[in-house]
Amino acid sequence: MNRIALTLLLLFLSPLRGAGQEDTIAPRKPDANFLQELLAPDALTGGEVRMEGDPRVGQLLELMIAVNRKGFSFPGYRVQLLSANTSRVKLDSLQRFVSRFEELFPGIRAYLKYADPDFKVRAGNFRTKIEAIPLLKKIRKKYPASYIVKETIYLKDLQDPEPEEESEEEEL
Repeated sequence: MNRIALTLLLLFLSPLRGAGQEDTIAPRKPDANFLQELLAPDALTGGEVRMEGDPRVGQLLELMIAVNRKGFSFPGYRVQLLSANTSRVKLDSLQRFVSRFEELFPGIRAYLKYADPDFKVRAGNFRTKIEAIPLLKKIRKKYPASYIVKETIYLKDLQDPEPEEESEEEEL
């Protein structure tokens, strides 16, 4: 019985180990609960899955589902370009810095983040430190003080920004 519970737990957790390196896995919808889907009787065959063993395994899976619904994030890495104290720099100049960086390195997003008492400008979205190294080498030519930092990457940051709609005005 314990072998079955352990096997089920490993089957559920095994995609999480490789998720940090696989880009092909599509994120699940936030409202999908695979545990309920798994335990529900099949409409066509009438078959069902029963979990036997320690009930804490089911509780652990429910907790994992709840945590994943909350954050939609994963630990990752970015390249830090600049850290500036709030007393010494204006927000407008930092926003211009970010815009200038995105012009110099098209396709690489830069993020302005406030971490009391400093503003930090970081670029890129990487799952591993090794993936961030080529960008660091490229960026260091222009920004020699840059370095790789660990950061929480949110899935919304990975989506392309929606293009702004151009207003159609009638020309007379």
